[in-house]
Amino acid sequence: MRVADLDLLFISQTGPTSPDHWITRWCAKLSTARRVEADDVRATPARIVAMAKGVERAERPVLLIGHSTGVVAAALAAHELNGARVVGAFLVAPPDDATLSTLDGGAWPAAPRARLPFPSALVASRTDPWAAFAENQTRALAWGSEFIDAGDAGRLDADSGHGPWPDGLLTLASFLRKLS
Repeated sequence: MRVADLDLLFISQTGPTSPDHWITRWCAKLSTARRVEADDVRATPARIVAMAKGVERAERPVLLIGHSTGVVAAALAAHELNGARVVGAFLVAPPDDATLSTLDGGAWPAAPRARLPFPSALVASRTDPWAAFAENQTRALAWGSEFIDAGDAGRLDADSGHGPWPDGLLTLASFLRKLS
């Protein structure tokens, strides 16, 4: 599959996303990209409804692309989404459960451990201050996700030097080839 064959539904982390963040840059660059917009960016029913509406409005098959808590929100919503329309998920740098429990006043539940109902790839850094590398390996196994070791890449965000993140686009392209 190619990016042009898909509607890309981006689910960003809690809080505002920097204009330099790869999600912001990719959304501006990729013509089929859309962002999940909801008043509440946590994994609330409102956000799950916003994701479901994004999937239903899609004109093409949907690829979910999440970063940080957006990954957890996507995993929490996965079984509520139209599985026939969602063909995969590209998931980057989810926080581990210990970190997740400290975010947004403790509003986040632990990430689910159930297998995702569509193919997925989980990209994790060995030096992510929000996530133990081993926990993300275990999470990828539970979700049935391809695990991609990003090396010593910090949070995989603009602050860690991954603004445009061209290696991420190459990794995404490799994942898309496997969906064909």
